[in-house]
Amino acid sequence: MRAAERALLLAAALVMAVAGVATAQSPETRLRRLERQADEQRHRERLLQQDRDALQRELAALQEEAVAAVEAQARAATRVEAARARRAALVPLEAELAGEAEAARARLARLAAALERLARTPREALLLRAEAPVDALRAGRLLAHAVPAVDAHARAVAVALDDHRAARAALAGEEEALAAALAAEEAGRARLEEMIARRGRLMAALDAERMSVAMRLEMLGREMGGLRELLERLAARRAEEERARAAAAAAADQEREAGERARQASAEARPFAEARGRARPPAQGRLVANWGQADAGGTASRGMAFEAVPEATIVSPWHGTVAYAGPFRGYGVILIVDSGDGYHWFVTGFGRLDVAPGQPVRAGEPVGQAPGAGAARPVVYVELRRNGQPVDPAPWVALPNGKVGG
Repeated sequence: MRAAERALLLAAALVMAVAGVATAQSPETRLRRLERQADEQRHRERLLQQDRDALQRELAALQEEAVAAVEAQARAATRVEAARARRAALVPLEAELAGEAEAARARLARLAAALERLARTPREALLLRAEAPVDALRAGRLLAHAVPAVDAHARAVAVALDDHRAARAALAGEEEALAAALAAEEAGRARLEEMIARRGRLMAALDAERMSVAMRLEMLGREMGGLRELLERLAARRAEEERARAAAAAAADQEREAGERARQASAEARPFAEARGRARPPAQGRLVANWGQADAGGTASRGMAFEAVPEATIVSPWHGTVAYAGPFRGYGVILIVDSGDGYHWFVTGFGRLDVAPGQPVRAGEPVGQAPGAGAARPVVYVELRRNGQPVDPAPWVALPNGKVGG
């Protein structure tokens, strides 16, 4: 609503300016009118700058939330995978218990049949057997004592089998709940990304409006060019505003530096050495290749490769500025992040890239997405170079288990 009102004010100011030019005025009257218009435009410029600063703060906060959302989503995905693994581990044990229960039932059936045959054998027939009647009687007693033990074992195995089936069902319910939580985390991250995009569009609109105001001020300055007194006043006012802006910028810089020290600022404000052991892996997943490890063709790896899930979120390993983003020769789509001090991160394995050259990024900020489901899981590769030469990234990258890669 405020932007619309300002647009109306700008249109009215332009109409008044045209009317003022068309009307014959004394130099003093014309000077006062032009001064008022210039004051109005400067006031408008200050308001637009305040709005843009507020939007910039909101955008930085949303970017922090986006990083946290990616980490929460990764933790939820890990919990889902763990629940699936636990449930899968119960399957062979359940099959083993089922086989044991079946064997116990078969053994019990054989014992019962043997006892039944002994019970039906006439005593006279027992006298005609090769073994002594006492041995036959002893065998019958042993069978009678074995039946309760075998029956108890069969019941215990059946109870254990039921317990494992119940545990597997409970794990299936837990897996569904974790999957729902993962979907909720993903939806929340999507909302954050939409809010970030909306703030970006608002900032672009404000920048366009500020450019319009700057052009109007330039027109007023040219129109007042023949009035020396006005030029002197504008020069003095401009110097005062520059001093005020410089003081405000210095105060803002001090505030920003204090805040960045407290919440891990971008790489431009501190040495890259602080990234050691704290850089992020580009994607959550299993480390499948480390520095120096030979591939199938015998070539040594110059970075680290992670096996990710389809459409996994790919993040920036460390703070910096996007130096390159797009396809490159036979490497597919790549991202190069300049983290200062001569260090560059090279990331490949994108199905979709969401950043552009010149854009600042923070450690863990989403920069793209791995390819979707296919014949094999996607592999995201990261390489660290210093002054153009590959270096082992393992000492810099913190893995999910809390250790660094090397």
